[in-house]
Amino acid sequence: MGTVTIQTEPESVQVFHGRVEGHKISLDRREAFSDLLYRLEDCDITITLGPRRYVRTLHQNAYYHGVICKMIADKSGHTPREVHEALKRHFSVKSTATLSTRAFNLYIERCQALAAEFFDIIIPDPA
Repeated sequence: MGTVTIQTEPESVQVFHGRVEGHKISLDRREAFSDLLYRLEDCDITITLGPRRYVRTLHQNAYYHGVICKMIADKSGHTPREVHEALKRHFSVKSTATLSTRAFNLYIERCQALAAEFFDIIIPDPA
């Protein structure tokens, strides 16, 4: 699944998701795309095309904060927020909010390994 971004001005960005197969693009919201093209007649535009990036999910985030950070906090005597900040520093992550789903899963695995090694905590995998 890819992403097409069309921009005419910084505040008017439209993002369309679709798929490229056989050198052809099929868009999820084809009618909205066509309507936008009609409205942009005689207008300079920028089109950015690239693979779709899936940002971490709410479920991943809830598991990370509610299970991983909480379990380490309970064992270490720190707050879950302090644990979160320490984990980001330890793994050189600026923000977990911008990690892809795949990168966030790897981050979670690294946090689980760290908890097992340094705190003797076995953190269960997400349900």
